Parts: sequence; structure tokens; C-alpha cells
Amino acid sequence: MTNSVRDAKRNVKYRKICATSNNFMKVLAEGTLVLHVACHGEKNTPKNFPNYKREDGDFLIFEDEEGEAHYLSEKELRRLIERSKVELQCVIIASCYSGQTAKTFHNAGVNHVICIKEDEKIDDAAMIEFSKQFYYFLFTGKTVCEAFDLAKLSI
Repeated sequence: MTNSVRDAKRNVKYRKICATSNNFMKVLAEGTLVLHVACHGEKNTPKNFPNYKREDGDFLIFEDEEGEAHYLSEKELRRLIERSKVELQCVIIASCYSGQTAKTFHNAGVNHVICIKEDEKIDDAAMIEFSKQFYYFLFTGKTVCEAFDLAKLSI
């Protein structure tokens, strides 16, 4: 993203922090407009999670303060967003199996959510290239939808 900001010659306030649950809550509390979440996702199945509860939805995998995996369910994500009262304009989810999580962000009031199809894994190189192009086009005045369409052409 740094290169996209520089190349677009725009003054954009951003920061890059580790995807911990605590940092996620802090970012929401700051009133973030665009959120780019780069983490892993995991399908909620009895095989993956022995204490399977379908109503929890799928999971994003953040880190805890010791660097260990912290599983954040869709149910918990929805609760955090609703409590924060933040008005996110756009969320980019760079994780596998993020389709259902995207629906959670959308149902919480986010107008634009970009994700990977629900049953697909993400290719890291493709996501990096997509992100660079998306932010460049967004920062040079394209709408979210236009930036999305143009960035898709790059991959």
C-alpha cells in the first residue's frame, strides 16, 4: 500500500499493524474508513473444529499477544462491529474462505466488501498485486467499484 499512496501522490493516513484481536478492536474504535484485513480464514466444519457450532460461522485467524493463533468467529466479529458503531466504508479481506465473513461485514453496515469466494483459497502473489492496483486506482479518484474492476484486470 505504501507504494500505491506514493505513486498516487495523495496524503492518506494509514498504519500497518499486526492482526491481533486487540488491534482489530483499536482500529474499529478509531473510526477507520477503509480496513484491509490480511489473515487466514478457516471453514467451520466438524473436522476442523471438534467443538463445532454452526451458528458461530466461519473463522478469521488473528494472533493473540503471544503470537499464537486466535480464532475470531463471524459471530464475534459481528458483535465487535456492532459495539464499535464504526461506519466502515470499505473492507478488503485477504484471507481464504472469506465469503461468509464478507457477508458479516456487509450485514454490519459496510457498503463495499472485497473478498475471496467462499470456498476458495487465496493466492498470495495475486492478492498483493490486486491490492497495489486497487489502492492506486482508489487513491487517484476512482470509485470503489471502478478501482475493483481495474484491479481485477491486473491479475
